[in-house]
Amino acid sequence: HPVAGQGFNVGVRDAGCLAKHLKEARDSGLDWGSLTTLQTYERDRKVDVHSMTGFTDLLVRYFSSNSKIRQSLGGFGLRLMDRLPPLKNILARHAMGMGSLENRP
Repeated sequence: HPVAGQGFNVGVRDAGCLAKHLKEARDSGLDWGSLTTLQTYERDRKVDVHSMTGFTDLLVRYFSSNSKIRQSLGGFGLRLMDRLPPLKNILARHAMGMGSLENRP
């Protein structure tokens, strides 16, 4: 499912970012598990995690609604996005962790 896939993508980006911070701490002679190291990791991941969680939650709520108006508007929005390749590419790159909306590992 695409929404579950986004959870996996976020998890992979989390792991990469954590590895980067642990390596930086090790290379600097710092404690890998220090609160400072972990808070820096958390800060770096916050925007990506919250934006993707919010977006996927919105999609699920919107498309699982019984409202015919919401379903029609949602379908229209998806068709419109499909016809606007620049917007589609921006959203796809963000979903893959390649956009500028988050800090990447």
